[in-house]
Amino acid sequence: MPSRGYSMWFTTVRRPPLGNRSSVCSPSVPEFCLWLFIREGGKPMKIFKSNIKRILRDKASMVSMILVPVVFISLYFIANTSGGSGGIRIGIHDEDQTAMTEIIHNNLEENFTLQEVTLTEIQGMLFSGDLDYAIHFPEGYTEKTIQGETPGVEGYESMDNQRYQPFIFYFENYLLGIHSLAGEAQGEEALFYQGLEFYDPGMLGINYETTGATRAHSISSMGFLVMGILFFSIRSTTLILKDRKTKIFQRILTSPLSIRQYMLENILSFALLILLQIGLILVIVAGVFRVPMGPSLINLLVMLFLFGLSSISLGISMVSLGKDQHKMTTLTTLLATPMLMLGGVFWPVEIMPEPLQNIGMFIPVTWAMKGIEGVMYGSALGELWLEALILIGFTLLFFLLGSWRREDVAQ
Repeated sequence: MPSRGYSMWFTTVRRPPLGNRSSVCSPSVPEFCLWLFIREGGKPMKIFKSNIKRILRDKASMVSMILVPVVFISLYFIANTSGGSGGIRIGIHDEDQTAMTEIIHNNLEENFTLQEVTLTEIQGMLFSGDLDYAIHFPEGYTEKTIQGETPGVEGYESMDNQRYQPFIFYFENYLLGIHSLAGEAQGEEALFYQGLEFYDPGMLGINYETTGATRAHSISSMGFLVMGILFFSIRSTTLILKDRKTKIFQRILTSPLSIRQYMLENILSFALLILLQIGLILVIVAGVFRVPMGPSLINLLVMLFLFGLSSISLGISMVSLGKDQHKMTTLTTLLATPMLMLGGVFWPVEIMPEPLQNIGMFIPVTWAMKGIEGVMYGSALGELWLEALILIGFTLLFFLLGSWRREDVAQ
């Protein structure tokens, strides 16, 4: 029987003569043999079902899919929220030494871990991690406050700005209340201290900001899920490489299954597994480890799934560039890891130089993290249309890049 040409997603190849089916579709690859399509009349979704089974039976894939993200998310959240606001270590250097600064000192000590330090010790203790934040009351601070002025309190911060945010919120509001009392006293020191004696900043503010800081840690912990989605997506798409290496493309050409259908079923199987990964991890970390996930798990799942689709398309475009597993590993190292760094997974984007922040705007990880932050702070999906649209755009772009490379995939 003469051979016929078939248009594929990647290129056009020649269908092998049907008389050579036995040699092309040998049972040398026990996990996947497309003679079933010939025998069973080309039943639909065979590739889809086969991929699901292949990945779920792979222990390494299951570890990267579920275990690693759950462990990292849980450990990160527990490590950064243990001890509540009292675990925030504040250094204080008081040059004013007045009754007002002593009252402030005692109040802060009730809510935070306070330590008296000298000016020369502050930078070293912040750098070593012994302090999260430090404050310095200059001489004359109390006198200026009573006279209605607004003197500055010097603050020294560590790199982990999310950890000391509860203190900043509490302290700024506490000082605001003190300055309001001073304004009412109109310079009368006795009246000011009488009001200060009964002034209680309350716990509403500190509880509110602790919740905000906890949410910030939840957002940061979601970075590990983003990392897990990216690496699992790339790992899943390497099944196409394995099919190429074992000549499964040639087997496809001897069956009623088209290459387009083969690629579509691959994409659908990867997408379903990503959806399963996201759903399971969100249920585990929210239900078992009680990590706050914001007001809507569904919205969070949708945003993460959009990123998952862009990761799948990235993996497919990488497969079209790498002919073997070694090249795929190299591409993953060169592309995926820098994307996670620039996208704000390992550290806040704000601490990076502005040129790197600008570069980060051109990668999907950045927009995924922005979308996650918006969802966890209560934004509806309609308000995050830009992030969603950009992630969809990356998905289409990577699919397009993957289809540009023209090669004989049957080789």
